[in-house]
Amino acid sequence: RTCMVLEDVDKKSALDDVFWLALYNLTTHSHAGDMARFYDILLPFLTGKPLEQSLVETETKEGACQGPWRSPQRSATAYVRCIFEAVHFMLTERGLSDLQADQVQLALQSEFVDMISNDMQYTLPDENGRRVCEMALGMLSDSTVRLTDQFEAAVQSAEEAQANAQADGGGGGGGGGGVGGAANGLG
Repeated sequence: RTCMVLEDVDKKSALDDVFWLALYNLTTHSHAGDMARFYDILLPFLTGKPLEQSLVETETKEGACQGPWRSPQRSATAYVRCIFEAVHFMLTERGLSDLQADQVQLALQSEFVDMISNDMQYTLPDENGRRVCEMALGMLSDSTVRLTDQFEAAVQSAEEAQANAQADGGGGGGGGGGVGGAANGLG
């Protein structure tokens, strides 16, 4: 899972200045063992128990909030990917389907690329900036292709359902049940 849910984090721990200072230090200075400190010290500090115990309790708790299984991180760009995963998680927890959340993500990626294009009119990126630009364009391209494939599959499924209904003598009725209805259901 790309989003970890920790139940029963008390407000005092979540707002503790020492926790946020330590987290800030981990993100601004790179040291050997930073990830171990994050998972073995900081996260257990929030829940008051070992991380493994917190995860088991969350997994086994009835009606617990859990993130979906998603593609793992495959590059050194976790600082960007984690934001997209967090947005996807929040959207689906608020009731959007995976497809709707992916559509919102595509719109955000498109805006991100537009902002990059605007910025490049005034300054050229350094090596890291070029890598972020390439990554943003790749993510936008991949998301567009994937959502187009999902849309085409939904349209084909709707057309087949309409053809089956007509073959069964249902006639399809007068409104909204055809391809347009399927397309509107995706947006």
